[in-house]
Amino acid sequence: MKKFFYLFLLSGFSLFVFNTNCMNKKYHSFRNWHKNFDMGDEPPELISIGREKNKPPRKKAEPSEVITLEKKLSKKEFLKTMEDFIKACKKNRKNLCLDPDSACEGFFVQKLEVPSNAIIQFFGDIHGEQKALNDWIEKEKPDKKPERFYIFLGDYIDRGENGALVLNELMKLYIKAPKNIILLRGNHENKEIASFYGFVEELKKIFGKSSNFPKVWEAFQHLPSACLLTWKGIKKRYGLFCVHGGPCRKYNFRKLLESPDKKYQLIPKSSGKNLLWSDIKIPLRWIDSRGAGEILTVQKIEQYFQEYQPDNLDILGVIRGHQQSIFFKDKKEVQGEGVYILSKNNEEKEWPKKEKSLFLKNINQPFVMTLDFFRYETYVNTGWPQGEAPVLNLHLNPDVEKCKFTRDFFRQKK
Repeated sequence: MKKFFYLFLLSGFSLFVFNTNCMNKKYHSFRNWHKNFDMGDEPPELISIGREKNKPPRKKAEPSEVITLEKKLSKKEFLKTMEDFIKACKKNRKNLCLDPDSACEGFFVQKLEVPSNAIIQFFGDIHGEQKALNDWIEKEKPDKKPERFYIFLGDYIDRGENGALVLNELMKLYIKAPKNIILLRGNHENKEIASFYGFVEELKKIFGKSSNFPKVWEAFQHLPSACLLTWKGIKKRYGLFCVHGGPCRKYNFRKLLESPDKKYQLIPKSSGKNLLWSDIKIPLRWIDSRGAGEILTVQKIEQYFQEYQPDNLDILGVIRGHQQSIFFKDKKEVQGEGVYILSKNNEEKEWPKKEKSLFLKNINQPFVMTLDFFRYETYVNTGWPQGEAPVLNLHLNPDVEKCKFTRDFFRQKK
């Protein structure tokens, strides 16, 4: 009888262990699936250990995910572009000391004052897709036009196949028109992140396994972490907070906005990382913490603006990338939108149906606009084709009531 009893206990214990292993595999499978479809990445210090205890870290990108380049890029040309970009940045920021060994570690914010009749184009994460960028360059032919400005919101490398070419093209654009092209820094413009998500493997594949590019990492130090876009209205000045992740509530931008001659401001590393990593809380939707930055709401951003903005300037909202709208809504709803809008009281603002324009006066302020990725496909490894790369345009007017947003969509040529 005892033998049957012990045999029963042993079989029960074995069944428990088997079910536990199965549940762990399902849990890990779900977590790995989620990591492929979530809104971003862990900071480098958390990659190896997982974001929290018992949570598996994201799988490192394999070199096989790096697709062969369509256009050959020589090492000499690439390094020359990096060097020319650094020289152009230093020339235009003579009074800004970007010492990577200082407490700021190269993090800074730029102020951009534009004419009240300017047209500004905004671009979301590119992540190494050159096709959409080339199509835009071919159509727009960006140059030194006093009323045209182009703000790229970071994350130019990793995940995609042509990060080196994207960097090369964008930095050439900046060299030609440094006052019109703004290249913001994303959380992927970082050596540790780039080593984990494919860019370093891409460089090795193009230029050789022993390749080391200190000029690339130095160039990243010259990308501003945020841009305070301002213009003069009839009654007062207005502004937009342009950033990859989200505003950092510890960063006081009042001095930068109040000083007419000051165009740049060094900020502590902790504030800089928050600008690159922060997320926006989506109403009634679950969002996972990345382990860096903050999870912000429109209410928190409104309090932040009220605390630091000067009396003669209203910051109307935030323009950002970082979180792809395909994760906010149903896939079918996202097609053709290209931008996700949250306004005051966490109201989800829909772009008017069959309307090309969205006037500022019709959006409760402050608002947060999240741009979809400027790619024809979401990622190389997701298999969710987007099919079109959206661009957000802002048409300014001295009368803020007449300022409006429009959208362009670059559709992949068949």
